[in-house]
Amino acid sequence: MAGAAFDNAVAAMDEAITKVMASPYVLVLKIGGELAIKAILEHETGESTQPGLGKARAIRATTEQAMLTVLGQRLARDQVLGAQVETALGTRWVSEVFYPDETTTELQLGLAGDAVLPSGNGVRFVS
Repeated sequence: MAGAAFDNAVAAMDEAITKVMASPYVLVLKIGGELAIKAILEHETGESTQPGLGKARAIRATTEQAMLTVLGQRLARDQVLGAQVETALGTRWVSEVFYPDETTTELQLGLAGDAVLPSGNGVRFVS
């Protein structure tokens, strides 16, 4: 009996958080079709530098980590992995799926395969 009360409380909490913090997204599935979800977008960008070694020039790189968190719903990994989604950051693909608990799905996002990478002059990589 106590377990059911706890489960109901968690479900109510997830619903309240989703109502306030989540936005609608549409996943374009690799298997065909679309899946509408409400999720919380979390993202972080950062910059990393590596000093030049020998004849190589210094490297500056920008990193991005982005995640869509879906509360109260367990999405099937085999259906959503590789799905395309439009976000405030632009088009992203679902690159990994995590289940931190029984009622949450986290979709790790990566750059779309047709994304244009920054261009520049000179040697890109040296070994």
